[in-house]
Amino acid sequence: HRLVHDEGRKELEGDMAWVMAIKAVALSRLGDIEDAKRLGQKAVAILKAEVKRTGRADLKQTLDFATSELKGLL
Repeated sequence: HRLVHDEGRKELEGDMAWVMAIKAVALSRLGDIEDAKRLGQKAVAILKAEVKRTGRADLKQTLDFATSELKGLL
């Protein structure tokens, strides 16, 4: 988070969103629905933008996984 926002390392934004999405899914499975929803919404928005910008297949896979796993929260 610090590297992307404070130091302007935009090239890491997709990787940061990947971690956020996986964490959101984990929070959801642990029953922390509010935090999962908040984090998942942010992650999905960033992932959509990064997939569009970069075409990265790994981010598209993570986006599909997160939207499937968090479908009731997004």
